[in-house]
Amino acid sequence: MIVAGVFVHGIFSSSAAWEPLVEGLAAWRRHQPDVRLVCFDYPSPPLKLNPLRRIPDLRELGKLLATFLERNEEVVGADRLVLIGHSQGGLVIQEYLAEAVRNGRAESLRRISECLLFCTPTNGSELLLSVRKGLGRFWHHPQERRLRPLDEHMGELQRTVAERLVFAQTLTPQSCPIRITAYVGAEDAIVTPSSARWIFTHTHVLEGTHNSVIRPRSEESSVVQVVRDALDRARYHFPPDAHLITTQHVSPDDRELLRKGIAILGASFSPPLGARADDIRYWLANYRKTFGPTVRVVLGLINDAVVGFLMFHEDRDENLIVVDYLATATDVMSSRLVTMKLIDRLREAARAADINRFVFEVDKTSDKAEPLVRLFQGFGARVIDGLDYCALDMGRLTDTNARIPHYLMYACMGPVPAAISRNEAEELVSYLYEKWYARWLSKRWADRVGELNAALARHRQTTLDSLAESVTELRLVSVGSE
Repeated sequence: MIVAGVFVHGIFSSSAAWEPLVEGLAAWRRHQPDVRLVCFDYPSPPLKLNPLRRIPDLRELGKLLATFLERNEEVVGADRLVLIGHSQGGLVIQEYLAEAVRNGRAESLRRISECLLFCTPTNGSELLLSVRKGLGRFWHHPQERRLRPLDEHMGELQRTVAERLVFAQTLTPQSCPIRITAYVGAEDAIVTPSSARWIFTHTHVLEGTHNSVIRPRSEESSVVQVVRDALDRARYHFPPDAHLITTQHVSPDDRELLRKGIAILGASFSPPLGARADDIRYWLANYRKTFGPTVRVVLGLINDAVVGFLMFHEDRDENLIVVDYLATATDVMSSRLVTMKLIDRLREAARAADINRFVFEVDKTSDKAEPLVRLFQGFGARVIDGLDYCALDMGRLTDTNARIPHYLMYACMGPVPAAISRNEAEELVSYLYEKWYARWLSKRWADRVGELNAALARHRQTTLDSLAESVTELRLVSVGSE
């Protein structure tokens, strides 16, 4: 996987502006043979001294960048691109992107994983604006004019970038979802923070003035790390999906959608672990009024076809979400994208309920166990180590041997701790057996409640007995290679 970082300088500047940053990346690059750094130069003199030459405007600079990306050998041979702009250079990048989608060539942008904009005046620069306008009678500079707030061409550019790039959901001839990350200089007096951030969803602040922000003092400087991280991310970038991936909360009345979602469960979980369709429909309608916590079902859809199923219990009193099932029925790449969407909805639910802990089971005996664990680890979850945890065979609950070995995974909002206390682990195990399983099975075992509770208590104690007496905390670990 060859990744190219393409640097685009600002107004009245040249590619020499990037030399300190390129030098700051040199030590890292020596161990990254698949990373290329390329600078794009364009004419931007303060004054037009030669009457036979003119200064190109922003639209023409966007076309120049397009030609450069199509013809430069190092760029043409790259699998992924990161476009990096400083000041006006960020506008040149946006002009290039907008021109591609306006002309139905969004497919040509597929390999761009990210754009980094350092101190870019996306909403114009007001520095000495009255002076610049006054000089306009004697000094006409087509690039400077585009840096003025409320410029008509810039308004059109902003609309295109917002609608067809930043907030695009699918790859079409006229749209391409691209991550654009904007950086504000903490001491920048030329471009205001609001102009640099504009409506971008990924924004950060770096130390430095308008110009020094891209001149690192060492290879440990923040701007070096920022560019390095973006080039690393590009290796794992999924090209935009050409299908619309959406999610939908399901109510008990959505019988047909629910039927399609439950069908995915049947294909993903063995019968002993699969919840019955009638249980899901019943508890979706009655769980909250019966027990207090809420059960939710969210479906993932590609072009309105149901391809993903997420069900979880949300218990505010226990500060806990238990994920019952997460399953997809699609190819590997689309599966990850659908899973990302479903996990985003899970996090949104946690934020809304002010819950910051999650637990869920992964069947160790399944041939999907290792890839599933790696997938969830990629989203920040970890396995609780030192716990012999087993899920229950719901068809043979009273059989003392009806225990199916599972990983018990733990996640939280924010950084995952290195370990949890023994007390927390015991509380989680007790909750799962005595409340989570007990409540869900209470309808099915309504005429054998005593037998159900005795079986669950026995399974709970067997799990707790697996903890060594000397253990005071249980590590949260990664299993396999992520």
